[in-house]
Amino acid sequence: MDSGGAIRQLLANGLRIVHMVLWLTIPTSFLLWLALAEVPAECVPEYGWYQGNVLCVSEDTYFLIVLGIFLPSTLAIDLWISGYMFQAVGRFARGDGKLPPVRLSAIAAGVGLAWSSLRYWLPFFAMILAVKFMSNLLPYRAALQAFDSVMLAALPLMVVLLWGNLVGAARYAVHRDRSLMYRRRENIRMALVNIKATLALTLLVILVTALAVGLWEPLEDLSILTIYSDPIIEAALSAFAFFLFLISWSIACSYLIARYARAIGIGDHRKDGVRSV
Repeated sequence: MDSGGAIRQLLANGLRIVHMVLWLTIPTSFLLWLALAEVPAECVPEYGWYQGNVLCVSEDTYFLIVLGIFLPSTLAIDLWISGYMFQAVGRFARGDGKLPPVRLSAIAAGVGLAWSSLRYWLPFFAMILAVKFMSNLLPYRAALQAFDSVMLAALPLMVVLLWGNLVGAARYAVHRDRSLMYRRRENIRMALVNIKATLALTLLVILVTALAVGLWEPLEDLSILTIYSDPIIEAALSAFAFFLFLISWSIACSYLIARYARAIGIGDHRKDGVRSV
């Protein structure tokens, strides 16, 4: 791709990110406004600990409204971002640098990825429950020590399983074959055979995460600049900044995972192949 095409694609991806951030900011701003807006004087009870709410409804009604919006919205946003990352990994790994379109169908992809990941980890969860059950048969102090010792010994296994889960998710994203997600030994072998690339990906994801957190902290400190603004403006700005960082971090991680997938041979039409790097 020439420099002109790269710049156009970069601008197109930037506009798509802004589109996503605005799409997520709108419902979140309303929830933040419910917490930030000043309660009208006529809505403040004369007695009791509860200080009223901006909607001037009862305490129970207010909490039902907030929870009824917050819980489904949070779940939908989490699944949508996971599904969008999943779609982005598939595109990037196939050599398409353009971000996927912004569609609600990403929620379905997120549900599929979450279910597949849960099924992948079920044997590990079953092992933890079994160890917990057997340790409960021991005296209290011995049970604590036994459980802690087993969990400490299981940490390397958890890291290796995490790498295998990552490889399986990348293969699933590229080849659209969910069965590839459950080939635990095969995926773990691919991760370990390409251990240098696996460790490099792990380090890069940690660095990108640390960079995002490091940039967010001073920006959060600057929120005092909006403390005297209109509550809805403050809510919108806070939500926009948060989702801008979250989506940018998600896409950066998707790109790193896609590069890793291509480096270890995923996406070259060899589903079961293993290639060293």
